[in-house]
Amino acid sequence: MALRARALYNFQSENREEISIQENEELVIFSEDSLDGWLQGTNSRGETGLFPASYVEILR
Repeated sequence: MALRARALYNFQSENREEISIQENEELVIFSEDSLDGWLQGTNSRGETGLFPASYVEILR
């Protein structure tokens, strides 16, 4: 089940597996379980990839 999250900080991707996120941007994440501190999801521009779990809050 997809979950929603909100970015707390800006993050600039550094490789092809990552996506950039912007503060206050809403994201769809695929799982609340992080992979070594990273979450996988989709940003508001439709890009899918990894971003730091500590940069977002899960919306309940």
